Amino acid sequence: MVEPGAHVITDGLISYENMPNNTHEPRVVSGQKAHEILHWVHRVFSNLKRWAKGVFHGFRQKHIQRYLDEFVFRWNRRRHLRTAFDRLLGICVGLAPATYRDIVEHRA
Repeated sequence: MVEPGAHVITDGLISYENMPNNTHEPRVVSGQKAHEILHWVHRVFSNLKRWAKGVFHGFRQKHIQRYLDEFVFRWNRRRHLRTAFDRLLGICVGLAPATYRDIVEHRA
């Protein structure tokens, strides 16, 4: 979410042009293309989209923060599978069961 009235400096991607109430200033930093400079950023978003489509068949706006929280949790532990599993078990043991309503109303 971009705050209304913000001055946005981007790499010139056309999708940024349609932001209402903002000043858009595309700026080329070097002669390289964005996917060359921001290789890992593009990789993370590609993985996020693939994961969302494969696991949830897309995102629902209502739950997007929860989806992103789970993705970040998994991403930060991607190289330590055993540790991630142990940590997840520890988290589960320490929490009371959550109903769908608890999750939707952010009580869990």
